[in-house]
Amino acid sequence: MDAYDPSAHHATLLSRANATTATKHKTFFDTHHSSEAIEFVVFNALVLYNVLELLILIFTTFRRFRGLYFTSMLVATTGILLYTIGTMTSYYHLAAKAAGLTLRAIGWPAMITGQSLVLYSRLSVMFMGEHQNVQKAMKWTIIVDALLNHTITIILTFGNAYASPHATWNRAFNIQHKFGRTCFTIQELVLSGLYIWRAVSFLRNSAMLNDKKRMVLVMWQLIAINVIIEGLDIYVLYQEFAANHPVRQMIKVVVYSIKLKLEFAVLSQLVDITTESRSNFGSYEKNGHLSSVHEEHELAHAYDERHSGTSPS
Repeated sequence: MDAYDPSAHHATLLSRANATTATKHKTFFDTHHSSEAIEFVVFNALVLYNVLELLILIFTTFRRFRGLYFTSMLVATTGILLYTIGTMTSYYHLAAKAAGLTLRAIGWPAMITGQSLVLYSRLSVMFMGEHQNVQKAMKWTIIVDALLNHTITIILTFGNAYASPHATWNRAFNIQHKFGRTCFTIQELVLSGLYIWRAVSFLRNSAMLNDKKRMVLVMWQLIAINVIIEGLDIYVLYQEFAANHPVRQMIKVVVYSIKLKLEFAVLSQLVDITTESRSNFGSYEKNGHLSSVHEEHELAHAYDERHSGTSPS
């Protein structure tokens, strides 16, 4: 959640409109708009379009509506939607201040931690039963990070809005929000980094694959996508420290929606990996860094059922 003051921003827009004409009262919804207001509308429209597309992709791609990957994708997408509606509610004064804050307080954790869970849920495909301690460490990192940072941020958000002295709460909120954003960025960079590490390891063992050329291409595509995701994470962190007004905050939400759309590109590649792994079942040695993928893996099922035309059980 983000510490901009929609009341102050709205007052600025009103003063500009009133200065333009002394006979007619202008509001944001009249013809006088700042460039920032127009940008805000554009970014909100882009986010809402991405959310609609993501929801369609989720419910048409997955045939089994369960599992961590499906659930985390749905939670993260819903979080983006709620956060965007909450921001619009506050910015346009569509309802009481508490309504916008509450929607953002729900949407922010769902969007941020949901994204981390998406990254975590696909690690099991790349680790293929190995390095269980690393996966457990990342799981508990996500849980602790979410409980501490989201709880403190939500408390400070409402304190910043209603408690006094306002300056003290606002200063505490800004410090915590930047600290929390940094923690979440590092967390997602580590998750993507682990993914790239395993992809490189997979490439080193590509001689063991039946279709070496195709799988090498798949792995390089996965590495490229994850590098893009890491670049977007760094950009979001930059936006957090660069400024704190509504347009920049919505840019971050746009980035999160783009990251989720990239996950579907990752998903199709993961299915190729699981298919190749199962075709080589029994030929991989444990010390060769590649082991079998369980037949019932949720990611494989998501696409296996879709392409085979079978109905979910």
